[in-house]
Amino acid sequence: MNNHPGLYVALLIAWITQGALMYEDRCCNPIPVKQQVPHRHYFHGIVLKDTGLNIRIPFNFEFYKSTSNYALPLPVELEQALQQTSTFLKNNPSKKLKIVCRYHPDEVERSSSDLGMERARAIEKIYLSKGVRGEQLLKASLRDSALPIRQNKILAGFVPIVIQSP
Repeated sequence: MNNHPGLYVALLIAWITQGALMYEDRCCNPIPVKQQVPHRHYFHGIVLKDTGLNIRIPFNFEFYKSTSNYALPLPVELEQALQQTSTFLKNNPSKKLKIVCRYHPDEVERSSSDLGMERARAIEKIYLSKGVRGEQLLKASLRDSALPIRQNKILAGFVPIVIQSP
């Protein structure tokens, strides 16, 4: 035993190193964490296409949180898109515009009324003021938990859809 003290020291160091590596491998690896669902990205603008209508703008109504009021003034491009859509609907009486307005579940609803429908009615008033017939305007509400909220405003709250009357 005394003949090879260096061998025993080397074996002791190897044994401690191996034990440390095994301990680290079993005990110190990070615990797997449940991977989060990726956040849905929004195009905040408006896309509206039909025969004779092609709108793609990077703007949308910005509704104030928990209300049907939207920020004014509207961007010029949004005003132009509203006018272009109004003209299209007046020239195509068989077409209808479905006004879908979204709301975030975190928004406090003032009453039992539907916040998305209130917003849709606010946009409907714009189209009616531009001469679009009420029969051509349909309204819908959509609860959307991924809807972006920034600086107390709801972004991308309006989704227009052109449909053909049956």
